[in-house]
Amino acid sequence: MLVAIVLGGVFSWPFAGSAALTAPDEQRQEPPVVSSETRPSAGNASVVAELTVRNRARTDRTAEPLTTGVPIPEALNVHATRELSVVSDAGPVATQMRVLSRWGGSPDDHSRPIKWVLLHWQASLESHAQASYRLVRHVKSTDDQRQHLVVSKSGKVVVDTGQARFSIDQGGALRVSMRDGGRDHLVDADDSVVSLSSFIRATASPGKAQNGLARVTVEEDGPLRAVVLVTEDPMSVSGCQLILQHRLHFYRDKSFVRIFHTLTNKAAAYYDGIGKPGRGNCFIQSLGSELRWKPSQERTTVLLGGESPYETSAGKGDTVRLYQDSSGKDNWNVPAGPYAFRGYRIYKGGKVLASGNHASGWLDASDGKMGVTVAARHFWQNNPKTLQATGDGLITAGLWPEEFSRPHWIFGGFRKTHEMLYYFHRGSASDARTAEIVTAFQDPLIAQASPRHYVSSGALGATASEDRKKYPDYERLIDAQIDPAAGDSRSSLIVSNIDRRNVYGIEFFGDTDQESDTWTWTTRQMSNLEQDGSWAMLLAFARKGDLRF
Repeated sequence: MLVAIVLGGVFSWPFAGSAALTAPDEQRQEPPVVSSETRPSAGNASVVAELTVRNRARTDRTAEPLTTGVPIPEALNVHATRELSVVSDAGPVATQMRVLSRWGGSPDDHSRPIKWVLLHWQASLESHAQASYRLVRHVKSTDDQRQHLVVSKSGKVVVDTGQARFSIDQGGALRVSMRDGGRDHLVDADDSVVSLSSFIRATASPGKAQNGLARVTVEEDGPLRAVVLVTEDPMSVSGCQLILQHRLHFYRDKSFVRIFHTLTNKAAAYYDGIGKPGRGNCFIQSLGSELRWKPSQERTTVLLGGESPYETSAGKGDTVRLYQDSSGKDNWNVPAGPYAFRGYRIYKGGKVLASGNHASGWLDASDGKMGVTVAARHFWQNNPKTLQATGDGLITAGLWPEEFSRPHWIFGGFRKTHEMLYYFHRGSASDARTAEIVTAFQDPLIAQASPRHYVSSGALGATASEDRKKYPDYERLIDAQIDPAAGDSRSSLIVSNIDRRNVYGIEFFGDTDQESDTWTWTTRQMSNLEQDGSWAMLLAFARKGDLRF
């Protein structure tokens, strides 16, 4: 199967012309990969950190990519990732590593000890099971000699995962060839070309859009994972200076790619009233991605991820759509006005086929021979959202959908990232285990160290360990942020206010609502992540080990 994906563009225009291409070797400051396959056991090494991985899902996880950051105490004086490896009870684990920061220096200052290291490996766990790993340090080590996923060629970046080969050319086009029986199998491009492009539609004519160059940069390259960043130069849209970035994550032995689509308005923030665009602000009608493929059959099978999968079919002229209008919570219409109905609806043409409160946010279209899955993480929380498929092979992901009752306001300084999955598979959705792939994407495995390790490492500054005997009132106050039963209604600010005040939607999800005497049911007063709220949640997680933080 051959797939062509074009990333970027404005008003449905793809990247233009040439690109600045940065080869992997130019980006690599230190080999980001170490392998544990030839290393001694943990018994011959000192343990840096104990790590626990829990599978919270009802489905088994098989060779699922897992990425986590681990702090290393300065006193250990670890200078290179080749001194480290990950082991489990079953033995060494092939691991890819990258230095995130160093004590008293930049990540590329090898004279300074490592402060944070990013670990990546693949883990298999049964449903609701957990596994133990250890990050250990060795006196001697052997670098992994396997080929990295990225192969730099003239004019393009090539990523070979073993299951698929992806190539990104200077025009921003990504082509995918699937493996067949251990070898590359390319079908005729005219029969199965798929293109993926982003689009922005403004509410008023913005004049001529200025398409910049597509800059393609390899940010990470190793035998287990590769990360490629595609960036457009700023585009002027009705006073906004918009930048579209697409960060692509590839994984060994996988035929899917995770793409982080980021929209940034580089114009300076200027406030002159909610809903009144001033300097640096603008309205857009819609923004999203369009994926085109060519089904080999007259009718395709379409699965849509509502609260449970809903199956239908689409032929020529048919359109099937999953649309999440509001949060689906009890207070879904707060503040009153813009929302049309509670939760989501599944349409075929103009007919409602199904409805519910919280769609899981994925769509699979297949013709029995091949298929494409598109999924958005935190779909209902980031309402409004839409996923749509037509019988002739067009799949649309409306990240800022035009179906919403009013245009979308993009204010100065705004940045929003959507995490998407694009899975290219053979056969039907059932044959390709699409539901399991989507579950792993929506609820990824997390490896976490103990609270004692996070606190004692010193990487989070002067932080006290949890102590309910010495500080009972303080600990209860922190618990109440995520557990209303731990405190009174006034002290339960985070979880209770998110649901009670409907702090969901593209603009608000991930932020917190300010506690204010001037708050009303028709307005919101968001904290805009001020007062270090995100840092406070990170410290609470580090001290308590509760993933709800």
